[in-house]
Amino acid sequence: ETPRARIVGHWTTDTGAHVYFSPTVGDEGLLIVVPQSGTREEFQYEVVEEDIEEETVTVEVTPEAGGEGEVRVYRIPPDGIFMRELSEDVPDAEKTEYIFVDTETQPSPYIETTAAEATPAE
Repeated sequence: ETPRARIVGHWTTDTGAHVYFSPTVGDEGLLIVVPQSGTREEFQYEVVEEDIEEETVTVEVTPEAGGEGEVRVYRIPPDGIFMRELSEDVPDAEKTEYIFVDTETQPSPYIETTAAEATPAE
């Protein structure tokens, strides 16, 4: 299984966000992010490059509503349990870590409700 295949599914970040990568059609897929508190955000992602030896996949992420795309590089070892974003401009120890949860590619109503309820009232 390649890094491109391993990215598909439901991940949680070390900041408590839930992240969902859909399978790609051609090179494009849907990325859904549900922050720890807030509402879901949808993005298109396009696989730009894959390096099987380095265990990385490079994707361009563009907001569904339009706007500037952002290139991200993820390292996903063959076990597929952890993933790390390498493209963040921070020291390695501070880069976002992801833990694989399951093969779901859409958030459950429970996760979306919990995030919405955690949003501070304005």
